[in-house]
Amino acid sequence: MTILVNIIIGVIMGIAIVGVANLLKKPQDNKAKQISFGVVGVLFGALGSVAADQLLIYGPNFLGVSLLPSMVGGLVLAFVVVYPMKRWFKF
Repeated sequence: MTILVNIIIGVIMGIAIVGVANLLKKPQDNKAKQISFGVVGVLFGALGSVAADQLLIYGPNFLGVSLLPSMVGGLVLAFVVVYPMKRWFKF
């Protein structure tokens, strides 16, 4: 159950990062690039959330999940992947 909650938190954080990145730099006209950009951002947000919760125990708990590390891990790993895609690969 905790992993599922981590994944949900990470997906939300990944969607937030992808949304902010698309607001700051307009997405390409190519639909395949837009879809792949969104999927990669959300996927790595979920992975970052799970990894951070496994490594750190800090802050308030919800259903056995440390909320602060999960949220920050999802944001950071999604940003680390989304930034180069927008900057260097022109997504």
